[in-house]
Amino acid sequence: MANKNIKKSALIIFLVFILIFAFFIRLVGLQQVELLFDEYADFSVAITIKENLNPFDSKYTYGIIDDFDQTRFSYYLTAFLLFWRFDTMGSRIISIIFATLTVLVVYFIGKELFNKETGLISAALMAFSVYHIAFSRLAMTSGDSVFLFFYLTSGYFFYKGMKCKKNFYIFLSAIFTGISIATKL
Repeated sequence: MANKNIKKSALIIFLVFILIFAFFIRLVGLQQVELLFDEYADFSVAITIKENLNPFDSKYTYGIIDDFDQTRFSYYLTAFLLFWRFDTMGSRIISIIFATLTVLVVYFIGKELFNKETGLISAALMAFSVYHIAFSRLAMTSGDSVFLFFYLTSGYFFYKGMKCKKNFYIFLSAIFTGISIATKL
């Protein structure tokens, strides 16, 4: 019994270590990353939304882009930045948080499909993925860290709902699917 508790504690500690590492490896040197045009556009839209929350206002513009069509990410960004500094570092931190949460979701998917050890290996591989690290440091709609989190979470809940035969998980899956699609519209 004690050996089982030690193994469980070790798995939890290792998962927490992976998550902390995933967060900080994405955070280190973030201010030295050059601001891309898409980030500037999304940040500009977020500032405009902060100043005028009514999207139906006839004077409503999206800053530098008049026909910007992917505004939902900017609404998420604006909501987050109301509680954080309204600067590029603040706008990038939302992607880092969702990327770190994605590593946790990958753990749960691996654990659900196989076992806890596979979940940990999967989470570690996601945490160290160069592609995932690079794109999770960008605050833009094409950065995909927000989309990936909601998409994988919807898949996890769908699988769990089918496996457990509980509609609650299917309902959660539908909600997360809708949110994931809305991040890309």
